[in-house]
Amino acid sequence: MFRLLCSFLLGSAAVLGFAPFSWWPIVFFSLVGFLLLILSSFHKNVFLLGLFYGLGYFGFGVGWIQVSVHQFGIPSYFFSYGVTALLVIFLSSYVGFFAVLLRLLLNNGFHLAIAGPVLWLAIEYLRGHLFTGFPWLTLGYSQIDGPLSSYIPIIGSLGCSFLVVLVSCLAVTLVRVRRFPAIYRLCALVSVFCLGLLLRFYETTESHGFPLDVTLVQGAIPQEIKWHPDILLPSIERYRSISADHWDSDIIIWPETAIPAFHNEVTEELKELGSLASKTDTNFLLGIPRISNESGLKYNSIVSIGDGEQVYDKRHLVPFGEYFPAAPYLHWLLDYLDIPMSEFSSGSSSQALLEFPSYKIAVSICYESVFPALINRKAAESDFLVNLSNDAWFGDSLGPHQHLQIARTRALETGRYLVRATNNGLTAIINHKGEVLKQAAQFVPTYLRGYVQPKTGATLYTRLGDRPLIYLASFLFVFNLLFKSNLRFYRSRR
Repeated sequence: MFRLLCSFLLGSAAVLGFAPFSWWPIVFFSLVGFLLLILSSFHKNVFLLGLFYGLGYFGFGVGWIQVSVHQFGIPSYFFSYGVTALLVIFLSSYVGFFAVLLRLLLNNGFHLAIAGPVLWLAIEYLRGHLFTGFPWLTLGYSQIDGPLSSYIPIIGSLGCSFLVVLVSCLAVTLVRVRRFPAIYRLCALVSVFCLGLLLRFYETTESHGFPLDVTLVQGAIPQEIKWHPDILLPSIERYRSISADHWDSDIIIWPETAIPAFHNEVTEELKELGSLASKTDTNFLLGIPRISNESGLKYNSIVSIGDGEQVYDKRHLVPFGEYFPAAPYLHWLLDYLDIPMSEFSSGSSSQALLEFPSYKIAVSICYESVFPALINRKAAESDFLVNLSNDAWFGDSLGPHQHLQIARTRALETGRYLVRATNNGLTAIINHKGEVLKQAAQFVPTYLRGYVQPKTGATLYTRLGDRPLIYLASFLFVFNLLFKSNLRFYRSRR
């Protein structure tokens, strides 16, 4: 029981490496402690050790999901904590299987510095893709302010996770393994950090054109009243009022579902805003749901209005928030929950960039920012990135801070500036190095105005994605497997 408690505390401590704490070195201490527990435990306890590490990691790290389930789903603590607990246990089981498989591979002669990173890469990849994916708290995000962040434009956040586990495994071998001189392992460990520091001077993309004057508008409409019919016109007026002095900007951006009504329900209001944008020669983006005239399907969208309307429809929806899996069989639950805007359809995967006379924008909405492959798809063709979000769902929790950290990683991966307009924070302007240049205060109606430098070119990660990393991990696994098999064969012949 003491070991399980230690594993739980080590998992909880790892969350301190993520925003808003951002103590990135603690992740390595957490993993080293966890790996030492696995190496010194009986086989039957290994899965529980991994499970308890995950319970601390995800329980502390994503427990904020209870806020949105309780406030905007069924207002019952039994239900909200129960749903959150089930999710945390499910996510923790990935870590449990990691521990079991690691112990199994080590018992069959695999080296810890190969087995550990390869297995962790596998479980994070699966966690990001199975059942629509939930790649939150990917280990690589914790290193956005550390020396390993310089690897992110080359191998992405998943590759950074690989390096975090590799460094931790090398540190463990300094303590546990006696077969090879420690100096080799120490040199390998130090080299990872030294190369990371040198890569900071490597520019992955180039500036072109003049900086753009951008204004992000944060309405801070409370989520619990946002969709009430009486709030529609006051919401629009609040956004218009905050924007009033900024129509001399190159671009004004309102956040996800800034107008809480379908596009066709507010045609007059949109016509007025479009006319104002045309008169001031300002490009204007806003988040608004819409209904397709052709298909009648509903979309969570970004619309550019003014001189010619352009539309982007959200591609990766949040299950149980924006759509219900198996909705025909759960219509009774849909009716009971009455969650506003929970019947959206996914937008096409081949949507074009939003194009303006002097620049192109790759846009995304809220949860889409956690999927690097989705952002990567159009990043190289764009001049900068825009993410619209409504983080009011997270309440006053760790969620919005972690979401901003994820957005910073997307900017660094693609070598592009990223502007993030949110309903209640954290609204921010992020440069191509993943650094926050400006950030608005949370939970207050305000604006954020600053400059964005268009970029051209592509990072290695933008061009190749996760494929080289997956090929490398597969090669290391197969090579080690064949090497150990041949070694056993020759020993049996002697």
